[in-house]
Amino acid sequence: HEPYETLDAEALRTDLGQSKTRLEGLLNTECVVMSYPNGSFLDNQLAIVREMGFQFGFTTAPKRLTAPDFDPLRIPRIGFDNKNPYITARRILKLES
Repeated sequence: HEPYETLDAEALRTDLGQSKTRLEGLLNTECVVMSYPNGSFLDNQLAIVREMGFQFGFTTAPKRLTAPDFDPLRIPRIGFDNKNPYITARRILKLES
C-alpha cells in the first residue's frame, strides 16, 4: 500500500475497495477493521474510510482511548518492546512515546 496521505480520493477508494474485497473473499466475512499504511492518513480521508464500510481503524497517532473525542477510526497502536516489558507498560500508560 502507498501511504494514504499521498493518495487522492479516487486512488484511496480503489485501494480500500480492492483490499476489502480481497480480505472478505479470503476470510469469508465482512471486513470492518483496517490499519492505515504507515499508520498515517489525512483527516479528510476518514469520510471515505467510513463510506467504504470500515468501522475501526488503527493508526500510529498518539491518542488516549479515553479521550472525549475518541474516534474508532483513529485507534492508536502501541509499540511493544519484547526485551523490556517496563517500556511497554509505560507506553500503555502513556508515560512515554
